[in-house]
Amino acid sequence: MQCATAVEPQWLAEMGPMFFSVKDSDTSMLDHKQKQKDVKSAMEEEKDNLRKEQVAMETVNQEREKQKRAKQQQQILMPGCIKYSSTYLRPKKLGL
Repeated sequence: MQCATAVEPQWLAEMGPMFFSVKDSDTSMLDHKQKQKDVKSAMEEEKDNLRKEQVAMETVNQEREKQKRAKQQQQILMPGCIKYSSTYLRPKKLGL
């Protein structure tokens, strides 16, 4: 088949929306503008919801990282050691 004799306009608009669009002649300009406004508001709402989900996921990931680091940084307690000191203090004389 070398050429097409008939192409459905809705299919063409779906395949190449940047080159071809279908104009509905039975709708008024006000209806068309209202429809565009509704589509735009729906897209903005979806974008806001996506942003909120990303922020929530980011906070969850930060909490997981914080818990993971807390487990890795657990201190080993030794007897006779002063709490929060950097060096181990042992008595000079052991025994009597």
